[in-house]
Amino acid sequence: MRTFSITYSVPGTCDCCGAALAVAPGGASAGAYKIELPEGDTPTEVKISEAASVTLSKGKLVVRLRQARGSNRQWAVKPLYNPGAFAKERSRSEHPQGDGDFYFYVFEFELPDYQPNFSTWWAELTFMETPWGARALGGSLAEAHNAATLKVRLLNLA
Repeated sequence: MRTFSITYSVPGTCDCCGAALAVAPGGASAGAYKIELPEGDTPTEVKISEAASVTLSKGKLVVRLRQARGSNRQWAVKPLYNPGAFAKERSRSEHPQGDGDFYFYVFEFELPDYQPNFSTWWAELTFMETPWGARALGGSLAEAHNAATLKVRLLNLA
């Protein structure tokens, strides 16, 4: 059974001036939240406040990240992840009924049987807040000011 680690990091101070940042309603307090999750036949969901949820089941990973409307930010997957471990990415946005202030970016990945060799063992996804409309150039992506990040890493194959 494969095991994955999930790490959600929220900055507590401003990148440039060091001022304390307020916690958004329903958001997570500043800090890093880490959990290890085994892949099983039954879907298992982990929620971090209302800000993020990760659902892992046999052969499938679903990540939901909340974003405030009008924030001029979006969630994106950092380029150059290992497609042998995380395949067929599909992404969409969900707009919950009755909540006009927030929406969710939803990323779905298939998790194929992964047989790494020495050069491809690395298997990690990084989700990051980017400025609205940012696109990956040359394998890098601009990160938004005071951005939260979420990482999903394959820890073991057994």
